[in-house]
Amino acid sequence: MKMIWALAAVIFFFPGCKKGEKPSEPQAALVGYWKGVFARDSGSKIDGLYILFRTGGTVRIYDMNLETDTAATSGVSRWESTYSTSGKTVVIKGVVYTFTGQINDGFYKIEGTFEDKFLNTGTFSVTR
Repeated sequence: MKMIWALAAVIFFFPGCKKGEKPSEPQAALVGYWKGVFARDSGSKIDGLYILFRTGGTVRIYDMNLETDTAATSGVSRWESTYSTSGKTVVIKGVVYTFTGQINDGFYKIEGTFEDKFLNTGTFSVTR
């Protein structure tokens, strides 16, 4: 009988997540490799935006342009930044760029805008 009560207590206090439920912490749901496109307001979309979200609020962004290997990118097209979340909004702040995006309901797409220190602006979209 004690075993049944112990099992009931475990089930009651540790129900876990059901399959298909969204993660409760948006920042944890972002961790991983995302790829997509970006476009300055003055130009067309450019493939090759890659974002590696890491635990602890750090991120590495790649502007792949014509590169095919992230290890081959130079410091100009690869940089480290930090990110934060508030609800479904994610903000990536770096030395040169600031990206502000909205995470979709399925946690697989982020779309938003960016601005650089030279006051160039544009849009971006990345998916898992």
